[in-house]
Amino acid sequence: MEIPEAARAPLTGIGAKTIAVSDATEMDGLIVDAEVLDYGDGGGRPTGRVVEVLGKPDDFGIDVEIIIRKHHLAESFSGGSWVEDAERVPEEISAAEIHGRRDFRELPIVTIDGETARDFDDAVLVDKLPNGHFALQVHIADVSHYVKPGTAIDVEAQMRGRAFTFADRAVPMLPFELSDEYLFAEKPQVDRLVLSAMIEFDHQGDPLSFQFCRGVIRSAERYDLYERSQAAGRRRGDAGTVFAAGGAVSDDARTGGVAHAQTLSARIDRFRFAGAAD
Repeated sequence: MEIPEAARAPLTGIGAKTIAVSDATEMDGLIVDAEVLDYGDGGGRPTGRVVEVLGKPDDFGIDVEIIIRKHHLAESFSGGSWVEDAERVPEEISAAEIHGRRDFRELPIVTIDGETARDFDDAVLVDKLPNGHFALQVHIADVSHYVKPGTAIDVEAQMRGRAFTFADRAVPMLPFELSDEYLFAEKPQVDRLVLSAMIEFDHQGDPLSFQFCRGVIRSAERYDLYERSQAAGRRRGDAGTVFAAGGAVSDDARTGGVAHAQTLSARIDRFRFAGAAD
Protein backbone atom coordinates (compact mmCIF):
# COMPACT_ATOMS: atom_id res chain seq x y z
CA MET A 1 0.00 0.00 0.00
CA GLU A 2 1.42 3.34 -1.04
CA ILE A 3 1.73 6.05 1.61
CA PRO A 4 2.02 9.57 0.14
CA GLU A 5 4.63 11.93 1.56
CA ALA A 6 1.89 14.11 3.11
CA ALA A 7 0.79 11.15 5.23
CA ARG A 8 4.33 10.46 6.46
CA ALA A 9 4.40 13.79 8.28
CA PRO A 10 2.74 14.04 11.73
CA LEU A 11 -1.02 14.19 11.26
CA THR A 12 -3.55 15.54 13.72
CA GLY A 13 -6.43 13.18 14.49
CA ILE A 14 -9.84 14.64 15.32
CA GLY A 15 -9.75 15.60 18.99
CA ALA A 16 -6.61 13.51 19.52
CA LYS A 17 -2.87 13.96 19.79
CA THR A 18 -0.74 14.20 16.66
CA ILE A 19 -0.41 10.89 14.82
CA ALA A 20 2.88 10.15 13.04
CA VAL A 21 2.71 7.56 10.25
CA SER A 22 5.80 6.17 8.54
CA ASP A 23 4.68 2.77 7.20
CA ALA A 24 1.58 0.66 6.71
CA THR A 25 1.98 -1.28 9.96
CA GLU A 26 1.55 1.91 12.00
CA MET A 27 -1.87 2.47 10.45
CA ASP A 28 -3.31 -0.71 11.94
CA GLY A 29 -6.58 0.23 13.67
CA LEU A 30 -6.68 3.81 12.29
CA ILE A 31 -9.46 5.30 10.16
CA VAL A 32 -8.11 6.30 6.75
CA ASP A 33 -9.39 7.61 3.45
CA ALA A 34 -8.04 5.30 0.77
CA GLU A 35 -8.15 5.03 -3.01
CA VAL A 36 -8.43 1.60 -4.61
CA LEU A 37 -5.87 1.20 -7.40
CA ASP A 38 -6.48 -2.46 -8.30
CA TYR A 39 -9.43 -4.60 -7.20
CA GLY A 40 -7.40 -7.79 -7.67
CA ASP A 41 -9.35 -9.25 -10.54
CA GLY A 42 -8.50 -12.86 -11.34
CA GLY A 43 -7.66 -13.82 -7.76
CA GLY A 44 -4.99 -11.21 -7.19
CA ARG A 45 -4.70 -9.13 -4.02
CA PRO A 46 -6.33 -5.71 -4.17
CA THR A 47 -4.01 -2.73 -3.81
CA GLY A 48 -4.56 0.89 -2.96
CA ARG A 49 -3.05 4.06 -1.58
CA VAL A 50 -3.83 6.01 1.57
CA VAL A 51 -5.07 9.49 0.70
CA GLU A 52 -5.54 10.74 4.24
CA VAL A 53 -5.20 9.48 7.81
CA LEU A 54 -8.28 10.64 9.76
CA GLY A 55 -7.58 9.31 13.25
CA LYS A 56 -8.61 6.62 15.70
CA PRO A 57 -12.11 5.09 15.74
CA ASP A 58 -12.98 6.70 19.09
CA ASP A 59 -11.64 10.19 18.30
CA PHE A 60 -14.16 12.99 18.75
CA GLY A 61 -15.70 13.98 15.41
CA ILE A 62 -14.31 11.04 13.47
CA ASP A 63 -17.83 10.01 12.46
CA VAL A 64 -18.38 13.42 10.86
CA GLU A 65 -15.07 13.15 8.99
CA ILE A 66 -16.16 9.78 7.61
CA ILE A 67 -19.56 11.11 6.48
CA ILE A 68 -17.97 14.12 4.76
CA ARG A 69 -15.63 11.91 2.74
CA LYS A 70 -18.15 9.14 2.09
CA HIS A 71 -20.55 11.59 0.46
CA HIS A 72 -17.81 13.72 -1.14
CA LEU A 73 -18.84 16.94 0.60
CA ALA A 74 -16.63 19.90 -0.28
CA GLU A 75 -15.45 21.48 2.97
CA SER A 76 -13.30 24.30 1.62
CA PHE A 77 -13.49 26.99 -1.04
CA SER A 78 -9.77 27.09 -1.79
CA GLY A 79 -9.08 28.80 -5.08
CA GLY A 80 -11.58 29.48 -7.80
CA SER A 81 -13.19 32.69 -9.01
CA TRP A 82 -16.12 32.22 -6.60
CA VAL A 83 -13.81 33.05 -3.69
CA GLU A 84 -12.61 36.19 -5.43
CA ASP A 85 -16.22 37.19 -6.11
CA ALA A 86 -17.09 36.71 -2.43
CA GLU A 87 -14.10 38.72 -1.25
CA ARG A 88 -15.09 41.64 -3.49
CA VAL A 89 -18.49 42.01 -1.82
CA PRO A 90 -18.31 45.07 0.50
CA GLU A 91 -18.89 44.54 4.22
CA GLU A 92 -20.97 47.71 4.57
CA ILE A 93 -24.43 48.03 3.01
CA SER A 94 -24.68 51.10 0.80
CA ALA A 95 -27.55 53.58 0.63
CA ALA A 96 -28.18 52.47 -2.95
CA GLU A 97 -28.70 48.87 -1.80
CA ILE A 98 -31.17 49.99 0.87
CA HIS A 99 -33.11 52.23 -1.53
CA GLY A 100 -36.50 50.77 -2.39
CA ARG A 101 -36.54 48.40 0.56
CA ARG A 102 -38.85 48.59 3.55
CA ASP A 103 -36.95 49.80 6.61
CA PHE A 104 -37.49 47.71 9.77
CA ARG A 105 -34.37 48.90 11.60
CA GLU A 106 -36.17 50.75 14.40
CA LEU A 107 -38.18 47.68 15.45
CA PRO A 108 -36.99 45.33 18.27
CA ILE A 109 -36.44 42.38 15.92
CA VAL A 110 -34.44 39.45 17.29
CA THR A 111 -32.56 36.62 15.62
CA ILE A 112 -33.91 33.26 16.73
CA ASP A 113 -30.94 30.97 16.06
CA GLY A 114 -29.65 29.51 19.31
CA GLU A 115 -26.22 29.50 20.93
CA THR A 116 -25.17 26.34 19.08
CA ALA A 117 -26.48 27.41 15.66
CA ARG A 118 -24.04 27.31 12.75
CA ASP A 119 -25.56 30.33 11.02
CA PHE A 120 -27.77 33.25 11.93
CA ASP A 121 -30.20 33.93 9.12
CA ASP A 122 -33.64 34.05 10.76
CA ALA A 123 -35.19 36.97 12.66
CA VAL A 124 -38.71 37.59 13.95
CA LEU A 125 -41.01 40.05 15.68
CA VAL A 126 -44.44 39.24 17.16
CA ASP A 127 -46.85 41.99 18.21
CA LYS A 128 -50.45 42.10 19.45
CA LEU A 129 -52.83 44.23 17.38
CA PRO A 130 -55.64 46.37 18.89
CA ASN A 131 -58.26 43.95 17.49
CA GLY A 132 -56.70 41.04 19.38
CA HIS A 133 -54.97 39.58 16.35
CA PHE A 134 -51.25 38.80 16.15
CA ALA A 135 -48.80 40.37 13.70
CA LEU A 136 -45.82 38.15 12.88
CA GLN A 137 -42.79 39.39 10.97
CA VAL A 138 -40.32 36.84 9.63
CA HIS A 139 -37.06 38.08 8.09
CA ILE A 140 -34.58 35.81 6.30
CA ALA A 141 -31.27 36.77 4.75
CA ASP A 142 -31.60 38.01 1.15
CA VAL A 143 -29.01 35.69 -0.39
CA SER A 144 -30.27 36.44 -3.91
CA HIS A 145 -29.04 40.04 -3.60
CA TYR A 146 -25.44 38.80 -3.57
CA VAL A 147 -25.58 35.53 -5.51
CA LYS A 148 -26.65 36.32 -9.05
CA PRO A 149 -27.69 33.62 -11.56
CA GLY A 150 -24.82 32.29 -13.65
CA THR A 151 -22.03 33.74 -11.52
CA ALA A 152 -19.17 31.60 -10.25
CA ILE A 153 -20.65 31.59 -6.74
CA ASP A 154 -24.04 30.49 -8.10
CA VAL A 155 -22.49 27.65 -10.13
CA GLU A 156 -20.48 26.45 -7.12
CA ALA A 157 -23.55 26.61 -4.87
CA GLN A 158 -25.57 24.56 -7.38
CA MET A 159 -22.82 21.94 -7.43
CA ARG A 160 -22.86 21.71 -3.61
CA GLY A 161 -26.66 21.69 -3.53
CA ARG A 162 -27.10 22.79 0.08
CA ALA A 163 -25.32 23.40 3.36
CA PHE A 164 -24.80 20.46 5.72
CA THR A 165 -24.96 20.95 9.48
CA PHE A 166 -23.37 18.51 11.90
CA ALA A 167 -23.14 18.51 15.68
CA ASP A 168 -19.70 20.10 15.73
CA ARG A 169 -19.47 21.99 12.42
CA ALA A 170 -21.20 23.04 9.22
CA VAL A 171 -20.19 22.45 5.61
CA PRO A 172 -21.47 25.61 3.86
CA MET A 173 -22.97 26.00 0.43
CA LEU A 174 -21.49 29.49 0.05
CA PRO A 175 -18.03 30.89 0.85
CA PHE A 176 -17.33 31.86 4.45
CA GLU A 177 -17.12 35.54 3.54
CA LEU A 178 -20.81 35.42 2.63
CA SER A 179 -22.42 32.66 4.68
CA ASP A 180 -20.85 33.14 8.10
CA GLU A 181 -18.91 36.31 8.55
CA TYR A 182 -20.82 39.38 7.41
CA LEU A 183 -23.62 39.35 4.88
CA PHE A 184 -25.87 36.42 5.76
CA ALA A 185 -25.23 36.32 9.50
CA GLU A 186 -27.98 38.40 11.10
CA LYS A 187 -25.83 39.49 14.02
CA PRO A 188 -27.03 42.00 16.63
CA GLN A 189 -26.74 45.72 15.92
CA VAL A 190 -25.68 45.20 12.29
CA ASP A 191 -27.74 46.16 9.24
CA ARG A 192 -28.77 43.21 7.08
CA LEU A 193 -30.68 42.96 3.79
CA VAL A 194 -33.60 40.55 4.11
CA LEU A 195 -36.65 39.07 2.46
CA SER A 196 -39.57 39.76 4.78
CA ALA A 197 -42.97 38.17 5.35
CA MET A 198 -45.69 39.90 7.40
CA ILE A 199 -48.49 37.59 8.47
CA GLU A 200 -51.60 38.46 10.46
CA PHE A 201 -53.16 35.72 12.60
CA ASP A 202 -56.51 35.82 14.34
CA HIS A 203 -56.86 35.15 18.06
CA GLN A 204 -57.10 31.41 17.37
CA GLY A 205 -53.86 31.29 15.42
CA ASP A 206 -55.34 31.04 11.92
CA PRO A 207 -53.53 33.09 9.22
CA LEU A 208 -55.64 35.86 7.70
CA SER A 209 -53.37 37.86 5.41
CA PHE A 210 -49.85 37.84 3.99
CA GLN A 211 -47.50 40.50 2.70
CA PHE A 212 -43.99 40.03 1.30
CA CYS A 213 -41.25 42.54 0.55
CA ARG A 214 -37.54 43.17 0.45
CA GLY A 215 -36.34 44.91 3.58
CA VAL A 216 -33.47 45.92 5.82
CA ILE A 217 -33.26 45.12 9.53
CA ARG A 218 -30.98 45.83 12.45
CA SER A 219 -31.42 42.85 14.74
CA ALA A 220 -31.78 43.74 18.42
CA GLU A 221 -30.03 40.67 19.75
CA ARG A 222 -29.38 37.00 19.28
CA TYR A 223 -32.23 35.22 21.00
CA ASP A 224 -32.25 31.55 21.97
CA LEU A 225 -35.97 30.76 21.89
CA TYR A 226 -35.69 27.49 23.75
CA GLU A 227 -33.56 28.78 26.60
CA ARG A 228 -35.45 32.06 26.85
CA SER A 229 -38.86 30.38 26.74
CA GLN A 230 -37.80 28.12 29.57
CA ALA A 231 -36.61 31.14 31.52
CA ALA A 232 -39.81 33.01 30.70
CA GLY A 233 -41.88 30.14 32.01
CA ARG A 234 -39.97 30.08 35.28
CA ARG A 235 -39.97 33.82 35.76
CA ARG A 236 -43.41 34.70 34.38
CA GLY A 237 -42.14 36.11 31.11
CA ASP A 238 -38.94 37.77 32.30
CA ALA A 239 -36.55 36.63 29.61
CA GLY A 240 -33.66 39.04 30.00
CA THR A 241 -32.89 42.40 28.44
CA VAL A 242 -33.40 42.88 24.72
CA PHE A 243 -31.54 45.75 23.07
CA ALA A 244 -32.91 47.56 20.06
CA ALA A 245 -31.21 50.02 17.74
CA GLY A 246 -31.86 53.00 19.97
CA GLY A 247 -31.16 51.35 23.33
CA ALA A 248 -32.76 48.98 25.80
CA VAL A 249 -36.36 47.99 25.23
CA SER A 250 -38.68 48.60 28.18
CA ASP A 251 -39.60 45.70 30.47
CA ASP A 252 -43.21 45.84 29.25
CA ALA A 253 -42.21 45.67 25.60
CA ARG A 254 -39.68 42.94 26.28
CA THR A 255 -41.92 40.63 28.28
CA GLY A 256 -44.89 41.44 26.06
CA GLY A 257 -43.01 40.41 22.92
CA VAL A 258 -41.94 37.12 24.49
CA ALA A 259 -45.48 36.45 25.76
CA HIS A 260 -47.03 37.23 22.35
CA ALA A 261 -44.61 34.88 20.60
CA GLN A 262 -45.29 32.09 23.09
CA THR A 263 -49.07 32.56 22.87
CA LEU A 264 -49.12 32.59 19.06
CA SER A 265 -46.82 29.57 18.86
CA ALA A 266 -48.98 27.60 21.28
CA ARG A 267 -52.17 28.38 19.36
CA ILE A 268 -50.68 27.49 16.00
CA ASP A 269 -49.33 24.22 17.42
CA ARG A 270 -52.67 23.36 19.02
CA PHE A 271 -54.57 23.59 15.74
CA ARG A 272 -51.81 21.96 13.73
CA PHE A 273 -51.64 18.90 15.95
CA ALA A 274 -55.42 18.77 16.28
CA GLY A 275 -55.65 18.58 12.48
CA ALA A 276 -53.00 15.85 12.37
CA ALA A 277 -54.96 13.82 14.93
CA ASP A 278 -58.08 13.98 12.78
